Amino acid sequence: MADTFGFLGVGTMNGALATGICRLSAQQAQNVKFPLYLSPRSKEKAESLLAKFGPEKIHICESNQDVLDRVSVVFLGLLPSQVRPVFYEEKLQCKSSHFVVNLTSTVKNAELAEIISSCSEASREFALSNVMKAVPLPAVQHLQGTTILCPPNAYDGKISCIFDALGMAVEVEEKQLVAYQAMTAMMGPLYQQAQWHKEWLVENADVSPELAQTFVCGLMNTIMADPNKGETFEQLMEAQTKGGINEQRMNLLSAHKESTKASMDAVYERLNKGNSTPQPRDE
Repeated sequence: MADTFGFLGVGTMNGALATGICRLSAQQAQNVKFPLYLSPRSKEKAESLLAKFGPEKIHICESNQDVLDRVSVVFLGLLPSQVRPVFYEEKLQCKSSHFVVNLTSTVKNAELAEIISSCSEASREFALSNVMKAVPLPAVQHLQGTTILCPPNAYDGKISCIFDALGMAVEVEEKQLVAYQAMTAMMGPLYQQAQWHKEWLVENADVSPELAQTFVCGLMNTIMADPNKGETFEQLMEAQTKGGINEQRMNLLSAHKESTKASMDAVYERLNKGNSTPQPRDE
């Protein structure tokens, strides 16, 4: 039986998820009953999705409760600091049959279940078993996103199937979640490195930023082709020409290994503590 999907918050991640789901083929989306129901938060983004995919696939609801009243599966895409106020101040009513996909970075499943079950009398029966943490990245909108899910096999595996269609789903246990979640902080630094290389190419090859970006993106895709086919990073590092330019750069940058580890440790510690700051935009 197909599920109706609702989105509380239409920020970066929920917007990307809604976009990706709308782009699925009929076969991939056979368990999704359209339209997707969007909350009026981030109205401009919601209206942009409606304009792009039409009323057959997108419906903007009047309120967060209106979303809940229409759907079986809820994608929660609020900032950590917004979750408790939104549920308590609006006294949102979740049924015991609702399933909530928790995209909020530092709010754990148990905490979210407690918030939902205590926000209104009608939500008292809501249980932890009805919550799954999802840690997607924006590439789900292009059906190329790797998403972490916890716990495994929740909701009869139907949420995992959706995220597999959006790229790849990786199901992990609770004790593994924070370490995997910390790894997603590779995204910004990778873009940062790509930008620095792009700037260097513009300066030294006298090319436009647009051409430099196209080349750097193509180079990154080319570089990742071999590990995506099964070769390990260690094997590929060892395969670099002895005395060549790639080995030269690896040697020059090896001192950054400890700073990379330190930055990962800092993110890991923050996630373990549930520290939601700084967090500049809707998730």
